[in-house]
Amino acid sequence: MGELIQKNKLFLILRNQPQEKQERIVEAAYEGGIRLFEVTFSLLDKDTEKHTAETIEMIYRKFGNTVECAAGTVLKPQYVKTAAEAGATCIVAPNTDPEVGRC
Repeated sequence: MGELIQKNKLFLILRNQPQEKQERIVEAAYEGGIRLFEVTFSLLDKDTEKHTAETIEMIYRKFGNTVECAAGTVLKPQYVKTAAEAGATCIVAPNTDPEVGRC
């Protein structure tokens, strides 16, 4: 991911967007040159693990290894596992919970 960050320097962060609109948002961003994505877990979404994983998987399904995708707002150790299984290459956490960091 380091090379892409140095080259592109800009992430699109998908936060609290309706599932039915996310694919089009990602496509438009990609068409505009965005190659780095962060998909956040949401405290407002009771199915946040499922929805975050689906979005990360969709991004890689559409664009393969031309993009990198991180998972954001990773507050629980389970979120680390969910994100990794979906293909996220890194996580972003707004805190320093040692349990999240150990995963």
